[in-house]
Amino acid sequence: MKLKDLFESKIFGQNAIAVVVLSGIALITMKYFFNGTPNREKRDLTGSVIIITGANTGIGVETAKELAKAGAHIILGCRDE
Repeated sequence: MKLKDLFESKIFGQNAIAVVVLSGIALITMKYFFNGTPNREKRDLTGSVIIITGANTGIGVETAKELAKAGAHIILGCRDE
């Protein structure tokens, strides 16, 4: 069965193309809205003391860098220097 025949069949009805188009628009909109953009809110953490465990690699070290940029005093908890 061809795609055109499938859309014209009584199973889907005449509104099938509209449903497919609207679903595609909804998916594109959701992708745009939930695209994983970084948090652009800048906070002043001057005077804050933050302890980060596991800060020698991965998420811990990146978190420490970002918090230091915001002015926080960082205490790193690591197994190795």
